[in-house]
Amino acid sequence: MQQSAYAGPAPLGGGRRGVADVRAWFQRMYSYFPGIQFTVHEVIVQGWPWNTLVATRLSIAAPRADGSVYRNEAMQFVRLRWGKVVEDRLHEDTYKLANELQERQELSQSGS
Repeated sequence: MQQSAYAGPAPLGGGRRGVADVRAWFQRMYSYFPGIQFTVHEVIVQGWPWNTLVATRLSIAAPRADGSVYRNEAMQFVRLRWGKVVEDRLHEDTYKLANELQERQELSQSGS
């Protein structure tokens, strides 16, 4: 069974199980960060088809309403068994993420 975990107490943090949960997480993430872009800097693949680890280092950029850009960095660790994701862990600077989510939520509540 597929398992995903996103570190931290932010609204996008927590665990997800299965395709439907992961799909819902992405929909929620895109609702918070329309126009988000991911830049992959490095990918490392290790192991055999029955137990493969993929490590990815990436940057995140999302436009803000004021024209500036939210930026963050993340690491993702994915474990595959015969090409199927069985574990997915995303580690992002949750302090930056939590602050950004709070600011975006305050803006949406104020109607700006």
